[in-house]
Amino acid sequence: MRWSFNRAIVAETARWGDSSHSPASTRSNWLNEMNFVAGYWASNQVRAIQRFRNVSLWPLLGPPAFNHIGGHFTNTMTLSISHTNAGGTIWFTLDGKDPRIANGSSSPTAHKYSAPIALKSPTRVRARVTDGTHWSPPMDSTFIPL
Repeated sequence: MRWSFNRAIVAETARWGDSSHSPASTRSNWLNEMNFVAGYWASNQVRAIQRFRNVSLWPLLGPPAFNHIGGHFTNTMTLSISHTNAGGTIWFTLDGKDPRIANGSSSPTAHKYSAPIALKSPTRVRARVTDGTHWSPPMDSTFIPL
């Protein structure tokens, strides 16, 4: 695996600059740039998200969290849904439909979350948080008994 990674670095250094300067770029040059970019985005993530929110390009509310991410289970499974926000109401559906409908209200098949849900059959669960004005992105998982 490392051998193929090193070859990719050589190809990228050749592609992005060896013909325009001397000495040629090296693996070390490429790794230094990669570390800079990784650090730059990690340190600016919060500011970037706030800038996106300021121009309505990022939701104000985070999606709810499931205690299981979906997949197979044996017999019965208990699904808990928790907040990732300071407040708001969690709405969920067990029919795979979005808890929010196009006009911004809750779907007729949506339920307010108040307690863990027992799953016994194949179920697609979708959940969102609303503060009454804004909706979070959906959390969406499918659970299948073995």
